[in-house]
Amino acid sequence: MSIAGPSRDIGSLQRGKACLSCRRRKMKCDGIRPICTQCTRGDRAEDCEYTDGNRRPRTLVLEEDIARLRARVQELENPQNAIPSIELYPPYMSPSTANPSVSGTPYQPSMEPPSAFLSTSSPTTSSTDSGWGYDGPPQRNVQQCLTILAPHAAELGLFLNIDRLRAQNTRIFPGLHSTLTLWSTYLSQRHVNVSEQNLEFALLSHAQHRISDALTVGSSTQDPQVFMHIIQTEALISCHLQRTGEPLGARYHASAALSLALGLRLHLRSGEAPSAHLFDFVGHSYPQLPPPLDATEEKERVDAFWTVYTLDRCLGDIYNGPPGMNHAMMITAPWPSSDWSNEGQSSFMTSSVNVTNTNTVLQFLTGQDRDLSGDSPLGLQAKASVLLSEAASIAASYAAGMLLLASSKIGTDQGMAV
Repeated sequence: MSIAGPSRDIGSLQRGKACLSCRRRKMKCDGIRPICTQCTRGDRAEDCEYTDGNRRPRTLVLEEDIARLRARVQELENPQNAIPSIELYPPYMSPSTANPSVSGTPYQPSMEPPSAFLSTSSPTTSSTDSGWGYDGPPQRNVQQCLTILAPHAAELGLFLNIDRLRAQNTRIFPGLHSTLTLWSTYLSQRHVNVSEQNLEFALLSHAQHRISDALTVGSSTQDPQVFMHIIQTEALISCHLQRTGEPLGARYHASAALSLALGLRLHLRSGEAPSAHLFDFVGHSYPQLPPPLDATEEKERVDAFWTVYTLDRCLGDIYNGPPGMNHAMMITAPWPSSDWSNEGQSSFMTSSVNVTNTNTVLQFLTGQDRDLSGDSPLGLQAKASVLLSEAASIAASYAAGMLLLASSKIGTDQGMAV
């Protein structure tokens, strides 16, 4: 029986126009209102909601309210478990005016979801156009999160320079702020047996919502640095979902991070990247990043690519899935090194007549690059992921060959029996 409603080509639906239910289930949505075809067939009419720009869906708002109330009840029942390691303040107020009734009283994200920076208030036009969402969270909160995460940066894939993120004049993408808080809250609480599931859900939902908004509206007009923050956000979300036992979600976000890195041409040396209008990746014309200002920014870009490359390859090999990047794609970005200078601009990513455009991975696999002395831990991890991927590919080919040989032998034996 056909379902009544206007026909629509699902493939032509613009990114971000799908209903919230189809987004969560990774299903194609035809965008029919008030209830799309997928939700009608699945009897999910009450879950079919559309975000419509900056308006947040009712379901998400209610879920966050429930999470906040549950966490508040738990805080009142167990005041001895409160952890004052992270303080959150409303983004548009100074700490001294955040709570008029109790001056200087901070929000405690370890016990209560930070509704302040999960605000539904609309950002200003200028900040929305540049992709940041708003002027940024209170720097004090960012610094506290980074203090907790700094010792674990390598394990989490935190490639952005921590000292620069701590700087007072650095704007933080709201989705990245959420994931930094998500991980710092987890690392703070894991020693005291305090349930953080409600808070994690609220922070994760907020980060995903911010990413969707940033990539939906005018990606080509975004501030290029926003995309670096989005890549970092996707990588942190992928690691979080891997930790919580959600491999499909982890793979999805790792692949999204790698796709964005390729769209920004981080796999190439800076001078080798084609013109921005010639590179259209998955429906987005991402801006070409300007040349790195110094070695620190240069290192961030190299580390960003190899972080998401390694993450995508390892998750693909572990769960027997295809890699997000074609093996034949040329990679000329250098391996992450421990020899980056602190000042000035290095020649690693700057195009030069003396630099030969060689395939970094192919050189390593063919034995032309055997020197590991200058590699950073991330560089060694990236090379290990390349070897793991090659070993998995060889093993799969061998297994397929043995299966074919066994099938041929069975056919021969059956023929002889006849």
